[in-house]
Order: sequence, then structure tokens, then C-alpha cells
Amino acid sequence: MALTPNLVEQPTPPPLQRGNSVVSLYQSCLNLLERLHGVPDFEEFLNPDVLQNTQAGTPSSSNPNDPVNQLWVLFRLGSPLAKIFNALRPREPIKVNDTSSNLSNINACKAYVFRFLVACRQELQFSEDDLFTIAELYRDDTNGFVKVIKTVSMVLDRMEDQGLLKARRTTKRNSDQAKPTDNRAKVVNEILETERSYVQDLENLQAYMRALQTDGTVVSPETIHLIFANLNALVDFQRRFLIAVETHASFPAQEQNFGQVFAQHEDAFAVYEPFCANFAEASKLILSEAPKLQKMAHLMEPIHGITSQMIKPIQRICKYPLFMHELIKLTDPEFPYYRDLVQGQASIKRVADRINETNRKQDNHLIAKELQHKVAWKDGELVSDFGMLLLHDKLPNPRGSSDKELEVYLFEKILLCCQEIVNKKKQTKPLARGAKPKPTLHLNGRIYINNIKSILPVAVSGSYVIHVVWNVAAEEFELRCRNEDQYKKWHGVLDKLVTESNAQKANIVSTTSFIGMPPITQEQSSFYRDDDDYLDDDLDGDEDDYDEPGRLPHAASNGRPSPGMSLPPLPRTTSSSGTAMGVMSPGEYPYSPPSSYPASPTVSNSRGSTSSYAYNGSAQAPPPVPPIPGQLRVRAQSSPNIHAAAANPSWHNAPEMPPLSPRPDPGRTLRQQPSNSNLSAGVPQLKIKVNFQEDAYLIVVPTQLSYNELVERVEKKIRLCGCRRPDSQPLRLRYKDEDNDYIIMKDDDDVALAFESCYAEGVMNLHVS
Repeated sequence: MALTPNLVEQPTPPPLQRGNSVVSLYQSCLNLLERLHGVPDFEEFLNPDVLQNTQAGTPSSSNPNDPVNQLWVLFRLGSPLAKIFNALRPREPIKVNDTSSNLSNINACKAYVFRFLVACRQELQFSEDDLFTIAELYRDDTNGFVKVIKTVSMVLDRMEDQGLLKARRTTKRNSDQAKPTDNRAKVVNEILETERSYVQDLENLQAYMRALQTDGTVVSPETIHLIFANLNALVDFQRRFLIAVETHASFPAQEQNFGQVFAQHEDAFAVYEPFCANFAEASKLILSEAPKLQKMAHLMEPIHGITSQMIKPIQRICKYPLFMHELIKLTDPEFPYYRDLVQGQASIKRVADRINETNRKQDNHLIAKELQHKVAWKDGELVSDFGMLLLHDKLPNPRGSSDKELEVYLFEKILLCCQEIVNKKKQTKPLARGAKPKPTLHLNGRIYINNIKSILPVAVSGSYVIHVVWNVAAEEFELRCRNEDQYKKWHGVLDKLVTESNAQKANIVSTTSFIGMPPITQEQSSFYRDDDDYLDDDLDGDEDDYDEPGRLPHAASNGRPSPGMSLPPLPRTTSSSGTAMGVMSPGEYPYSPPSSYPASPTVSNSRGSTSSYAYNGSAQAPPPVPPIPGQLRVRAQSSPNIHAAAANPSWHNAPEMPPLSPRPDPGRTLRQQPSNSNLSAGVPQLKIKVNFQEDAYLIVVPTQLSYNELVERVEKKIRLCGCRRPDSQPLRLRYKDEDNDYIIMKDDDDVALAFESCYAEGVMNLHVS
């Protein structure tokens, strides 16, 4: 790349005061260029023609004519370094062949650099810390070039001490810092000075990190990396950005184009994303490692000192849009680079948005990681299987009082609703070593994204509600948002997920239809309720709550056959348990549980009442069905024979039934059907906690229930919400009486006795094997 620098016209800064405040790399290079004019016989290397037609090793820079880039290319030639050393009049000068000073012959250039380093070590007695390496000079990294400037400056100091360096020139400079004459100049000066101070803070933090690395005994290298992340890359970028700012600040006001500076560095600002996202975890690690870091307190205070330095990149990235806003406000729209300023402001806003998005993803990742331990999941169930966590908020409980809250988590594949477990018993004993802490959240429900049919937003008179409708039965759940911003955020993300999911399902259906495959059935009912008091009562953190994990349903919770089950359409009958299982309405297919059954699909209307949905348009009660004797009792279509896996049920002994109306068209409009269940009509009920293997479930049954009906209800609950079990093995039921003895149930009398003994407490512990 051909470079045409004009070193003679470069602004000459005042002499640096060692140990003074802020001196940037740009200023150091300007000062070093001025001092090089005093080196005897060095003028030939300061000729702009020397830097033309370079073919390799040119460092990247937004402006190739800045003093940093000029010196970088100059020193990579190698022979200028040899000339500088020879100006000290050493005993053994370095032989220089002027014709080889071209970066096209990179090996010859590196040979000069090597001889220069050896001569400095042997004759000038420089230590290893005072010298740079060949790789640091030719690597495109300002962290290494800072050491090059340091070494050359030390050689010039020796030359000045021996009186071999010519006096400084007194050329008038156009870069002398003058007082700002207007408000725009004040803003430019503030950007420049604060940027220099910010880079120096980063360099101090980098020096502290290197001191830890050099010591090697304070903390491990892994800990250093986890704390400081990509600090070296951040410092390198920020130096380059400062060089570009200083270069434009040295121009007259009409030639300054700071908008171009931000636009050109937009992609490079990505270096901020991992550093800012790591800040929270780094702060925790600093706090935990503070006793060890106290050994280096003479360099930087371990807690507040390090943290206050590491938060500065986050603070700085937030100030850039403000600076650009002030520049635009104080710049005439007729200014030649006004449009570039507007584009530069848009660029840095996009940078800030990307950094915020990266931070949000990192925070969500940590929240999802913590959620794995807050909920009692089923063994083997991982939160990571739900996809990326997109949103997380505490929303008002749609069925509770205003002070009750739900913790709602929206993943890529699922929507989870949890409620905090209130611990009434204070923990007196510390946890045993290796023991898992008790869960702090109760999983109330879940909805799979690909089962959601529609999102219905309603925002009226300060009420912000999102109705989530899923499944064919139009089950519905309300997300109540606190304000308009929260409402728009949740609706936007949910709507996008559902739209993409529906489009994907439509594409799959069209593909399978084209190739002649059977259509893909819908997933199991996506909502699961742990108990009938869903979202109504506070959850107590007692021992029983800990043993009741949230479940991932393996079958439809609305009473329909789960996917993969092939059951022929059979006539429906009732039994003595008809009040518990519900009566089928004409035209209703397949079987739907009554509205009070835990898995019954219900929807809340605006008045708070619930109604069952059916496909028929009639609201009249179905005709009475003749009862069936107990020994000829027929199972519901959704409950296959649990005692004979290979045997098909026999229907020839069943009484004749009126023919059922055909299954209606799913496209018909859903209409509300009054529930025919007697569970909600004052019939005494009892909650049964079903303990099966390592899981626990909750069912609600009427107290007038036979043994066979209880077995069927328990088996159905296990089949719907639990794992598979051999159908050929009958269930064995036991319950705990008031003396905590296990009593085996074998017939209707045992069931009646068990219900009578547990009715006062309202809950019966049933153990199934």
C-alpha cells in the first residue's frame, strides 16, 4: 500500500514531562518524531518517499498518515533502528545496506531488528523488560508497539545524555492546545481529553492484570482470564480509536469528520460485547478472590478499585451517543460533514444496542442456569432443552390478589409459569454436604410454543392483557402486564415466536401431504397444572411440596388419547361413576373431562366464570343413558384396559346405545357448552396425592367412588403425566391412616373406609406400586 506521509508538516507537540498526567500513544509518537529529527544522518528516513510502495507488514489504521502508523512502518524497515543505534557511536556499529530498506524483503528487515535488539542488550545493558520482541513489532497490535516506542525513546535518552542529539526545532505548530472558542470546540475538546483519560485507565487496568500474570502465585491463570476477559483486545482497539479521534481533532474545524470515525469503527466496537457481558460474573469473582488479591493492593485496591476500573467501558460506550448528539446539535446543517455526523450517531447507537442485547442474552443464560436449581424438575429434565431464554418477568397473578406474582419465563420452545414457595418453617439445620437445596419455585404450568394457536392482545383503559390461546379446545391463559412497555415487549416476542412456529408447521404439513405421508398430529396438551388450586393460593414450602416436582406431560392432559395411540371409535357409556367421569354430549368427540377435572380445557370469560367448550351448537342437556351393571362396566375410550395389554375390550355384552352424531368439522365455530359434571354441583370431593415411583401427582375425586373407578382414575393420571408402565401389571394401592400405617386397598369397602378416615384432613396420601 503506497503511503504519502508528510512528516515535516506534522504538528510538533511540547516536550513531554515524565511522570505527568495523560500522554497518549499518538502524543508519544509525535514527540518521538520530533526527536528523531535531531538524530545525525537520519533525515533520509524522514523523507516521505521512503515510506512509499511498501508491500508487506503495514499496520491497519483509519488514517495511514497519522504519526503512529508512520513510525510503525519506519521501524519495521529495520535499517532505521540500526541507524539510530549507530548514532550513539558504539564500538561495533551495525552494518547498514541502504538498498535493502524495503518491506518487500521482510527477512532482511527482521535481521536489522534482531541486530538492534542484541546491540541494545549487550552494549547498552538494557534488560528484557526494556526491550521489545521482533513479533511485537510486526504483529498488528498496539500493545506490542507501545514497547517499541519505549525502547527507541530510551536509546534517544542515552543519546541526549551524551550530547549527541541535536536541539529541538521551534517550528510553529497548528496542534497546540488552544482554549476552545465556541461550544462545538468545547465538545470536541471534552471528547478528546476524556478519551485520553479513559485509555489511560484501561492501560492501568492492563498493567495490573500483567502484574498478576507475572507474579503467578496470587490467583490462577484461569481466574485472571475469567476476570479480565478480552482486556488486551479492548485496549488495542481503544488506542486505535483514540488515534483516529486525535488525528481529526488536530484538523481545522471545517475538516473534522468525527462521524466518519464512528462509522468506520462500528464493526470493531464488537470487542466491547464480551467484556461488558462478563462484567457481572467478573465482579462476583473479584469479590470471592478479594483475600488473595489483597497481596497486590499496593497496585490497586482489590474490590472497589478493580471494579470501578472495569465498569468504565460500560460507562464510556453509553457516553458516545451523547457526544454525537451534542456535536450534531452544535453543527450547522450546511457543514460539509453534517450527514456523516448523523450516520456516525446511528452507528454508535447500533453498537450500544448490540452490546445491550449481548448483555441481555448473558443475563438470561445465567437466569436459566439458576432456574434449573429453583424448580424440582423431573429427573433428567434440563432447562437447556427449552432453547434460549428470551424474556423473564414477574407478572401479576391472573387468578390471585394483586399482591401475588407469577414468575414467567419465555423460552424459544416453551412458556413456563412459576410461583414462589413461601417457607413457613425456618431452616434450623444447615444442609448436609452434597445435599441439594430445596426448590424455591413451584412450577404451575407450561405451554409449548408450537401448540399456541393465537395471541390476542387487549389494552383498554390502563389494563394490558395478552390472551394466549392454544390447542383445538381453545384453552386460554392470561398474561397480565404492568405497563405498556412490558405489554409491547411480551406481545412482540410471543407474536414472533408463534408466527414462526405456525409457518413451520404449515410447511411441514404441506410437505407431508405432497409426499403422501400421514399428517403430523399435534403435540400433547401443552399446559400442565400441578393441582386444582392453580394460581389461587400461596404455596407453602413444607416437606410435601419438595417431593412434588413439576412434570412434563407425556400425553394429552385434556383426556384425549395421546399421540401414537390408535383407538377405534367406540360407543360411549356411563357407569356408577358417571358423575366423576362426566357424561358425553351428543356430537362431542372424543371424550372431554368435566370442567372441574384438573386437566379439563376451560376458558375464563370477562366475568371470571369458566365454561366448557364443545363442538355441537346445542346447549341442551344430553338424553339420559341407561346404567351398566358394575361387572359389565365399560371403560372410557381414552382409558384402555390397564390389566390386559394384548386383549381388546369386548363390547358385545354392552347394551345398545343411541347412535352418536358424526364428528363435526373442526373448522366450525366453537360454542360454549354448559358442563354436565356433578363435581361442581356440590358433590363431596377429596384430594388424593398419588405417589408413584419417584413422582407425585394430585387428583380430585368424589367421595362416592368404587375401587375399580379409583384404580382407573389413578392409572389414567399416571399414564397422562408420568412415564410408561407395563399394562399387564395391576396397580397396588396403599394409603396412610391416622396412625401412619400403610393399609392395602382391595375392594369398595377399603376405599370407603380410606375416604372416611382422610376426609377430615381433605387430602389422602395414596402410594401406588
